[in-house]
Amino acid sequence: MRSIYILLTRTSTLFSRLISQVTGGEYTHVSLSMDADLTTLYSFARRSLYFPLNAGFVEESLHTGVFGRYRNTPCVIYQLQVSEHTYRSIERYIQFFQNNKGDFYYRAPLKTSNFL
Repeated sequence: MRSIYILLTRTSTLFSRLISQVTGGEYTHVSLSMDADLTTLYSFARRSLYFPLNAGFVEESLHTGVFGRYRNTPCVIYQLQVSEHTYRSIERYIQFFQNNKGDFYYRAPLKTSNFL
C-alpha cells in the first residue's frame, strides 16, 4: 500500500472567508500531496497571489504563495492508503493536468479526455 495526503485549509483571503460564510464549512480549500512532508501540493486554485480570478490547476507550496502569506492557516491533514495501482493512476492524472494546465481553469467547463 502507498499513501497520499489530503490537506484541507481555510486561509484568511477574502474568497476563503466568503466561501466559508456561504457554505458554513470549516475548510474551504483542498490540496493533494503524494509525499508525507507535503513538499508539493496540487489543487485547483488561484495562479497569482494577488489576482484570485485567474485560477486553475496549480502546484502549491506551504512556504510560498497564499500559504506563505497566511502562515497561521487552520488545516487538517488526512493520510489515505491506496493500492499501488491507484497511486500510479493518481500520478498519471497529475501529469495530465500539468501537461494541459491551460485547458483547466475556473472560467470554462473542464475539457474531458480518455487518457487513462
